[in-house]
Amino acid sequence: MAHPHQSVERLPATLKAGWAVGAVGHVTMLIVTNTMLLFFLVSHLGVAPATAGLILAASRFYDMFADVLMGHISDRTRSRWGRRRPWMVVGAIGSGIGCVLAFWVPDFEPGPRLLAYLVFAQIVYFTSYTIFTVPFMAMPAEMTTDYNERTSIMSYRTFFSGIAGLVGMSLAPSLVKFFGGGRAAYAEMGIVIAVIVSGAMLLAVFGTRRARFTERTETKTRWKDWVATALTNRPFAMLFMIKFVGITGIACAAAVGLFFQGYITGRAEQGQSILGGVQHVVTMASIPMWLWISRAFGKRAGLFLATAVYFVANISWWVSGPEESMTLFVVRATGLGLGYAGFLLMTLSMLPDTIAYDTGRTGLKREGIYAGLFAFVEKASFVVAPLIVGSVLGTYGFVQSRGTLVPQTEEGLFAVKLCMAVIPAGLTVAVVPFVAAYNLTREKLEAMEAVSAR
Repeated sequence: MAHPHQSVERLPATLKAGWAVGAVGHVTMLIVTNTMLLFFLVSHLGVAPATAGLILAASRFYDMFADVLMGHISDRTRSRWGRRRPWMVVGAIGSGIGCVLAFWVPDFEPGPRLLAYLVFAQIVYFTSYTIFTVPFMAMPAEMTTDYNERTSIMSYRTFFSGIAGLVGMSLAPSLVKFFGGGRAAYAEMGIVIAVIVSGAMLLAVFGTRRARFTERTETKTRWKDWVATALTNRPFAMLFMIKFVGITGIACAAAVGLFFQGYITGRAEQGQSILGGVQHVVTMASIPMWLWISRAFGKRAGLFLATAVYFVANISWWVSGPEESMTLFVVRATGLGLGYAGFLLMTLSMLPDTIAYDTGRTGLKREGIYAGLFAFVEKASFVVAPLIVGSVLGTYGFVQSRGTLVPQTEEGLFAVKLCMAVIPAGLTVAVVPFVAAYNLTREKLEAMEAVSAR
């Protein structure tokens, strides 16, 4: 006889991996654009930091609303492939095109034509990202109703997110160096990344061909009403804020990372590659530990621990510099990997829990709306982060360039350290009240399911 708190629904490992491999595609897109694009625009295309931050923010601002609309569209879709997979095919193809456009930039001088192209490329990039990612993230809530199995599914995604981290933070800058650096090297890197992104996404479409899916809810309720009622789901509202604040901190550090490695540690792209490699190998290796913590102490306790680890690792960047030993550099990267893995796994596994809570409350099958809102909040973070970094760099007089590192004032270097250490650490602390307010437990979900079954 199964223990009342023991998972009894087991999905095949091949199905979990077949779904989760899609994360290599869409997470790589987020990481590459956030770790490399701001640096590319400022240091290779000659765009002013504040302007570059505004371009990245504006394109994501548009796409934030596309996320929620895409969630509604996928919820209302009916096909023999299920509600999600047809859209994932479209998104997979478009994402590859977007990766090429983002870094293959015509030789325009800084001015209106260059800015118009950059906005266009970002719209293609993130629209395609949305068309794949929102249906993709809706699938786990359909695949299983089991509390622990949801965490297990997301542990596979966390693993593949680690691979995406290796691609985005380690392979991508290494490719730029391999291709000789400079503007043309970024274009060639973009082509390689495009193949990886589209390939991983299409593998996920194929790998989920036997996944369980639910049919659409037959209701004439408008999508705006669905969004409004979804936001009255208190556990989801807390998760929404946890994700927004936490990812904003992560995105700020990522956006300024190449500046920090170039001007503060002196390690340039090599430092970013080492940091990304260590961090994401640790992310993948620590998944069993975080799974154990989740099952032994609960997801909220695991999230508290992850934020503490991440805070310490982030704030320690303040004392980093060119004289720092590689051992200390790797220790910090290890801490970042541990904190990131815990934060990612716990928040991801909380999402289908909040969807199950909503279904128990309302009887509606609106996984896509929740996945769209979840993607919305990630985009909101990636709107805010480049604005913060670009504004801080601009305020302190950081000087842009076209292909070379130029001397910076003490104030400009101070701004880089502020964005790398203090701002991400402060935002990590700001997550804590929302984690404390998240109160959705396995027991609460099981009690709700028991009432619904009567």
